Amino acid sequence: MREFIHANLPYLLLATLALGLLCTEREIGFALSRGYSVREDGGIMLGLGKQRLLALAVLLFAVWKIMRRRPRRPRSGPNTPRK
Repeated sequence: MREFIHANLPYLLLATLALGLLCTEREIGFALSRGYSVREDGGIMLGLGKQRLLALAVLLFAVWKIMRRRPRRPRSGPNTPRK
């Protein structure tokens, strides 16, 4: 289990962020880092539907990457019996 978590930690974190975005009831503004000014407060507001669609796409991508990864063979170490 520990190897699974370590191998897939970036995708697990990405999936939790996507689930958080998917379950919110408010629109979340994304701030821009450059001088582009789309709104007065300097952020881009996505609609709630677009935000959920984007979160669902990110969640599906993370799950696909986790499921696609091949399981590793256990390493032979000092505690594993030899044949």
